[in-house]
Amino acid sequence: MIKKILPLLFLLTISLFLVAQYSFAERGAGCNRGQEKQKQQQVMDAETKKKYDTFMAETVALRKELEEKAMAYQVLMSSENPDPKKAALVTEAYFQLREFITNKAVEAGIVQKRGGCNGCGGDKQGVACGLPGANTEKVKQTN
Repeated sequence: MIKKILPLLFLLTISLFLVAQYSFAERGAGCNRGQEKQKQQQVMDAETKKKYDTFMAETVALRKELEEKAMAYQVLMSSENPDPKKAALVTEAYFQLREFITNKAVEAGIVQKRGGCNGCGGDKQGVACGLPGANTEKVKQTN
């Protein structure tokens, strides 16, 4: 009897855990995760929509460059022996460009700059924002 109940109990526990993980996954565990659907559902007035469209059109090349820097960082960090100096340079360039884009958005009037790591409430060192695990302070200290 116990041999039949234990596997069922185990499966029940695992399935409850997975259901809980799924149900809580969209509620803001981390930077901007829970807010994505809310942002997609916000209705913009005509003036804000025009500002947003203009900003997006003007920053296409910058956003593409930002994505390229993020990919370069990922390639560098996934290599067998990542160079800390190169990682620090790529990370610094990434965050400078992201800050520049954010400032352009603030100037365009489509976002308000908030505290934290570029406004997302991270730890100001890249963790939980932008490049995953990027921390220029730690990289610079090892040099």
